[in-house]
Amino acid sequence: MASSVIKLNPSSTNNLKVLYNSPLEIINSIASTTPTSVKSATANSIKELKKQEDIQSAQVDATNYPHHAAIGAHLANFSYSLKSANVKHPINISPLQQQQSSYNTSLNWHTGEIYAYAQNLARELMEMPPNYCTPTYFTERAKKEFSGLDNIDLQIFDKEWAESMKMNSFLSVAQGSDEPCKFLQIKYNGAPDSNEKPLALVGKGITMDTGGISLKAGASMDLMRGDCGGACTLLATTQAIAKLKLPINVIFVAPLTENMPSGKATKPGDIITSMSGKTINVLNTDAEGRLVLADALYYISTKHDPHTIIDCATLTGAMVIALGEAYSGVFSTSDDLWNSLNQAGLDEDDKMWRMPFDDFYLKQINHTAADLANTGGRPGGACTAAIFLKQFVEGIEDSQGKESVRSYAHIDIAGSMECTKPDGPNVKGMSGRPTRTIIEFAGGVGASSPASTASTPMSSPTNSTPKRKRFIRKQPLKDRILQWPSNTLLKLYMDWDVAHMIDSPKVARPLGLLLHLLSFLVKYASITKQQKQSVLKKGTSAAYRASALRKSKMTVPWAPVLAVILLSATAINTYTLFTKYRAYRMFMRRDPLSSPNARKVQLDLNLDQSREGTPEIERRKTVGDSLVMVVGFVWKYFILLIWRPLLILIGIPLKKQDKNEALRDGQTEIYQIDMWDVNDGSLALFEIYSPAHALCWIFLNASNWIYLILIMVALWSQIHVMVDKYTQLLKDKLIVQGEVMHEYNESFVHPRVFKATRDASVQTEE
Repeated sequence: MASSVIKLNPSSTNNLKVLYNSPLEIINSIASTTPTSVKSATANSIKELKKQEDIQSAQVDATNYPHHAAIGAHLANFSYSLKSANVKHPINISPLQQQQSSYNTSLNWHTGEIYAYAQNLARELMEMPPNYCTPTYFTERAKKEFSGLDNIDLQIFDKEWAESMKMNSFLSVAQGSDEPCKFLQIKYNGAPDSNEKPLALVGKGITMDTGGISLKAGASMDLMRGDCGGACTLLATTQAIAKLKLPINVIFVAPLTENMPSGKATKPGDIITSMSGKTINVLNTDAEGRLVLADALYYISTKHDPHTIIDCATLTGAMVIALGEAYSGVFSTSDDLWNSLNQAGLDEDDKMWRMPFDDFYLKQINHTAADLANTGGRPGGACTAAIFLKQFVEGIEDSQGKESVRSYAHIDIAGSMECTKPDGPNVKGMSGRPTRTIIEFAGGVGASSPASTASTPMSSPTNSTPKRKRFIRKQPLKDRILQWPSNTLLKLYMDWDVAHMIDSPKVARPLGLLLHLLSFLVKYASITKQQKQSVLKKGTSAAYRASALRKSKMTVPWAPVLAVILLSATAINTYTLFTKYRAYRMFMRRDPLSSPNARKVQLDLNLDQSREGTPEIERRKTVGDSLVMVVGFVWKYFILLIWRPLLILIGIPLKKQDKNEALRDGQTEIYQIDMWDVNDGSLALFEIYSPAHALCWIFLNASNWIYLILIMVALWSQIHVMVDKYTQLLKDKLIVQGEVMHEYNESFVHPRVFKATRDASVQTEE
């Protein structure tokens, strides 16, 4: 079984490289380490791995933002296929073992897996063809997914139960199909107080929407298999909440049916009486989603007394026109509820946009003989659908001077239902959105949130959204404190690199000025001390001078210590700048390279060779482990910074690989050239504060500050000119090289009899 490793490296530019080692490595360089960039980089790496043959497992670098790394990896790994042959199975993904034990990434990685599994579950159910995912299958799949979870009460109601509850609006849609309708209800009681008001989730569950008698056009009707997207996303959300064991109560309901044309189907113009007693004139049978949700919303708001109700539905084509697939439209009666949903969406890179929720739109749907019409025409189609649903939610409007007892939000995901422009963790097909947003919202708000204050409708999100605390459980504080020294030392030992600490000139320049300021303080302290000593020698008694001398010996000489630290810092930066190389391997090159940095290396091409031995058993780190790390850290950088340069200076050659050494099976020799890899941050710091600057501060006489400052400015100027000319030279060489490459393009020159070819088989590694 071929394996692979995915590593994320900080860099000044985004770059993805494939190293055909054993195991195969994906090196993804990212310019900024943020949750979004880590998620996208991990997802792109998994997509690259899926292109390779026989890759069955991958270990992901989860050092930074393991929660988001897990989400990106597992979302990109999703695929749905019913092909009978040549089916590529998903890659088995796990975090790097050493990081899982050393950095305690298992918990956050685990939560990321739960988030991603939930969204992938929603994707799968939405992708399933309608002859597979029927209302009956949906409920049976729900029983399977919730099997074994604690505090779950799952109930499946049939047509007879719906009739007893007088859910005629729901049944009017179901009566056209031969598939039996179902009403799914799942309760999760995770709050310490079982009587605490729940968070209510209502999902539209039309497993196939043909439009009924108002038949849809044939083009793209197959996409209506995803019209149960609201039920799919909220079912997956409820499962994730139960897996995370959040301390809240949740109730999820989904009216499940098909919308089919038949002799028994509801006809345009029919008037039905809903569970609430309000009559509805069905002007268009293709506006069926609001009919099934009307009874579900009234049922959950009157029978279960929730503090918050959120419904999710692929409701209107008008939302597709309004927002496309980038945003999900949110209609909310509460500013607080909207702010929490919006922030949860921002945290999970799942965009939301607030839509107007104004009673003005009622005028478009109350002009018939019934209380309401199920459509208000094309103008503001998404808004009229939302205001229709609002009429069936009890407790959100003031009644006889009473305050509202719950908040309500309707999320229209008709646009965000499908992903047609995949990028990062998003793959083409049903998106499964906004599953992660609702999970994040549920954890952040919790059951303790009271009913939010009602507010006036808004047409766009506010910029003053308060930050919410993430609910992801962390390692106990005591364990984090005890393991911090070991984790820090191990991270320094494995990944210590000044270039990664100072990877931008924006950071390096202020740092250089700070080092100059510290050097000035050291110099000023030295001059002040000399002046005091001269005063003591001239105008004080012998006893006083002896006492002052004893006190000066007892004080810590902070100025010399700081001077040594500053000199060491700039020396390390200089060493890092001039000794960092990037290795370029050239597989097709056969002639020797005329460069002192070129050499032959042995490369193992056995990609299917698995790791030998068995994995080590994890154990708790001890003080002895920390001491070993300290000794290893000191020894490593003693060799790196002192011993190797000393051997080179005195002329002792370093041990080199024997060129005549026999190659093992599967090995080959290729040419490799080690090119200087300039780090912009280290170069900017060297320009402002080099070892020459530090030595000037230490050794030059500062009796006249003007001369010292002039020397510093002159030193900086000449280094700046040199660096500027050098960088411009590199840019000019790239321009010339690009123009030369045009010679191989027939659109620039006439074709040659013997076309020149250039080697494109070059790979790089850090």
